[in-house]
Amino acid sequence: MREMAQLLHQVIEHAEEFTATEVNEMLDTEPQHYISPTLNSVLDGQPRLPEQVHDYVAVVFHTSKEDRLKYQGAARYPIFENNVAFALGYLNGRYGTFFITLDKKTGAYQITERGLALRKKFPKEISIKDLKEF
Repeated sequence: MREMAQLLHQVIEHAEEFTATEVNEMLDTEPQHYISPTLNSVLDGQPRLPEQVHDYVAVVFHTSKEDRLKYQGAARYPIFENNVAFALGYLNGRYGTFFITLDKKTGAYQITERGLALRKKFPKEISIKDLKEF
């Protein structure tokens, strides 16, 4: 609990206000760009805890600790963490196809055969449209 309180204190210290345009850009475009690196985080077939997936994506986007803690307005979660969670949700069966799975016992994500096929078909960027149609 003490660690959570410290994290919340840090978040409050680093919170920034964004314009409505910036918020819309983040919500409309950025989350989709998190799909490919999120899938890549488990591409080697090894199970990854959510924290490891977030860390991997942060490295890909050169996201600092401070940027990982940025909130928008009254949001409940930092923007970065929310975007990674968005990608995990889409990859973990939002449209009925599981490109990654979550082992409820270990809490780790792992790529599926379908996820490997998706990456092979779309080696660069993967969009929500690609997920829906695959």
